[in-house]
Amino acid sequence: MSTRPLNAPTEPRVYESVGVSTLLSRAWNLLRQNMKESMLVMLAPAVFGAVINIGMSIPAALPTLTSNAAAYSMAALISVGLGFILAIFNGYLWLYCMAILCRRYYQTLIQGVPPTLADCARVIRERAWPLFIVFTLVGLLYMAFMIMDVLFFLAAIVGIYIVIILAIVLMGAAGGSPNSALAGIAAVVAFLVMSALSGIGLVVLISLQGIFCFFPVVAAANARQERGEILASCGHAFRLMFRNFPRALLFGFLLFVLFTTLSLAMSMPIQMWTLFELMFNRVGEPGVIPFHVSVVANIYQILVGTVLWPFIFTALTLLWYDCRVRSDGLDLRLSLYRLNERFKERTGRTARHTSAGESSMGG
Repeated sequence: MSTRPLNAPTEPRVYESVGVSTLLSRAWNLLRQNMKESMLVMLAPAVFGAVINIGMSIPAALPTLTSNAAAYSMAALISVGLGFILAIFNGYLWLYCMAILCRRYYQTLIQGVPPTLADCARVIRERAWPLFIVFTLVGLLYMAFMIMDVLFFLAAIVGIYIVIILAIVLMGAAGGSPNSALAGIAAVVAFLVMSALSGIGLVVLISLQGIFCFFPVVAAANARQERGEILASCGHAFRLMFRNFPRALLFGFLLFVLFTTLSLAMSMPIQMWTLFELMFNRVGEPGVIPFHVSVVANIYQILVGTVLWPFIFTALTLLWYDCRVRSDGLDLRLSLYRLNERFKERTGRTARHTSAGESSMGG
């Protein structure tokens, strides 16, 4: 019988490329291995974001607290302006925390045991300025994608109306009257079909945008220390995505659906309570969420975010690893590196593949 302790380091495995569903399963297992540390790291941006949201909710809650129009206008202006500035800062904080976790997850994959949070934070802190450039580019890309999503949504609404009108005209003509029952049925069917297609299209678009934004963060967090290589890793991340585009598309779609389902399920109690307060609120204006409800709802969202977002990061880290296995032969390079390490331990000499393996493992 083996006497090795349960928490003793094990020989790291070299994972081969697997299916998308297996990647999601491995992501959950990897998160469980790092659950406490992941929640601890994400607590900082979650709490800061909740404070911002509470501050931004003050203008909406003021009608229940005061009837002074001047005070209402001043508080609204201050809270919106200050909230916007703090939201930008929190975005950088959120991405830095994501980089720390992604580095921990990736090093866990290739080493077999997770490094300490202090080591991961130190590495990320040492490359703070290159990462700041990467995060700024990611933020600009994110804003461009938001504009794209709004345009897509508006185009989808216009398309739905056009298809409904065409269906009514064509089926009404076929039935002999624009007001025929056939035209009404055609309008309902056209609305349902176009709404479903537009919804699926929007989900696919958002899923791809999420990978486009977060893939460079995973790559930069695990690149070698040189500034040029950290910035170049972003371009390599985009190339990896395009080389594995169908796989990334399916993975992003399933991850988005899973994240949305879990988020709705976990947020259901607080949403029901908020709805109850809106329907039966007898204080202040009807339809205005009371301030204490906003505070409790934001605190609850802290707990949801600290659990769900680390799962997204583990999944994206595993997808990045898998794409490198498929496109860069990372599994072979890691195997060669570990064979070389064993060779050095036994003979004291270095084999020829050391640099390739070390480059594969990151900085």
